[in-house]
Amino acid sequence: LEIEKLFAELSINIGKPTANRVVQFLRPMFNHGIRTGLIDCPNPVTGFQVYKEEARTRFLEMHEIEKLFAAINLLRYENTKDFLYLCLFTGARRGNVTAMRWEDINFQRSTWHIPNTKNG
Repeated sequence: LEIEKLFAELSINIGKPTANRVVQFLRPMFNHGIRTGLIDCPNPVTGFQVYKEEARTRFLEMHEIEKLFAAINLLRYENTKDFLYLCLFTGARRGNVTAMRWEDINFQRSTWHIPNTKNG
């Protein structure tokens, strides 16, 4: 009941997408508690109906891009910077970038062949 009340309050006061994110966060948290024996009850978030969300298109403004690049450049590890830039500049999924192999890259043609994409 407390989760239902929180969900309703968040959806009214902050927004339905935020209420959905809270439920999506709580579900695995309770599952972990049950799996590790920290709690002994059924997951109260299982079967919880979230709001249907409409897809939207939003592009970063130039000042937001500048802040993003500045934040990436402040990162400590070069590999993390490279990974983030590769994701941003290719638009590739995180899983594809982490699975990238040298043999998938053709430097003469400046191409990257992604062998196993999510949508085939």
